[in-house]
Amino acid sequence: MIIKVCGIKDEVHFNEVEQLGVEFIGLNFYKPSPRFVERKFNLVKGKAQRVGIFVKEEIDDLLQKAKEYNLDYAQLHGDESVSYCQEVQEQIKIIKVFRVDEDFDFRQTELFEFADYFLFDTKVPQFGGGGIQFDWNLLQEYKGDKEFFLSGGLSPMHVQSVLNISHNKL
Repeated sequence: MIIKVCGIKDEVHFNEVEQLGVEFIGLNFYKPSPRFVERKFNLVKGKAQRVGIFVKEEIDDLLQKAKEYNLDYAQLHGDESVSYCQEVQEQIKIIKVFRVDEDFDFRQTELFEFADYFLFDTKVPQFGGGGIQFDWNLLQEYKGDKEFFLSGGLSPMHVQSVLNISHNKL
């Protein structure tokens, strides 16, 4: 299991989470989010991979943030096109987010197989996540081989449930 903690807004919390030994730490650059990184802070490069969370960001602005924060990945959380994602990936690794509800068609993921990871989150009216868990049984509809993250309402009490998830690969 790979753990990614998102919503870090300052240097103190980033360093605390880094000390926990998680593999990925997310910094949210989507202004409407309550977890938006409001001010620049300096980070010492540690073991955790740095992920910038973006929603429909201008590519030049995204790449500037990637440089400023020494990001390893851009997590694309909006309805970005295939060509947009490919252009970003020429500069930085990407995590493509899909917003899942009972009507989600997992075949959409096939267009983005070039992404480094997928992330499945609960579909809510706003972008950037809602902290709500979707029905993980829906993952049985995912037939791809791409490694993925789960998001939405996760806590340490969900570890065993997450470990029990399987999906029907082709």
